[in-house]
Amino acid sequence: MSKTKTKKIKPKAKKTVVGNPLSVGHKRLLKLADLLDKDADKANGIKFDMDIFGEVLINEDGSAPEKAPLNCNSAGCALGLAAMSGAFAKEGLTYKVSNGWASWSNSLQSQAYPIEIKLKNVKKYVTAREMAIEFFDLSPAQVEGLFFPSNPKTGAKEERRVATRIRQVVAGKLDFELNDVGEVVDIRQK
Repeated sequence: MSKTKTKKIKPKAKKTVVGNPLSVGHKRLLKLADLLDKDADKANGIKFDMDIFGEVLINEDGSAPEKAPLNCNSAGCALGLAAMSGAFAKEGLTYKVSNGWASWSNSLQSQAYPIEIKLKNVKKYVTAREMAIEFFDLSPAQVEGLFFPSNPKTGAKEERRVATRIRQVVAGKLDFELNDVGEVVDIRQK
């Protein structure tokens, strides 16, 4: 009787909450969480505001600046910081300062221009939600729960809270779902 070798088949990795454990989306999310923490630690970091993508103070002559400085002359949410930081520019996440009408910014307490978040190499227009789903490998409910809260808050404490929640989602300790009326519900996992 001849002995035949049997090949052991490794089981496929289980899909986690946001994709494969080392997915590009995971890496980007963790990089964003680090950016949020670093900005929150800076006394002159951007004014964190989950109610806006981003705004930048007008120039002294009233024109729109070409770039948004990462200091207290800019305000933005987690997605805005991701775009304005330039940390994801090589991967296609960029922004431009709108040169339309400046308006009053509650975050900056002055006239400001909004930023427009852009995702390169996308052939069709995508909303910020669709961009976050694709760029960070998230479900629609996860995007809503992380980046579009029903009760948006401001400040460094909120910036750190968002960073913590991002890490919890990546670790599979937090997830979100949409209820029957489309509201986001936190689901804690063990």
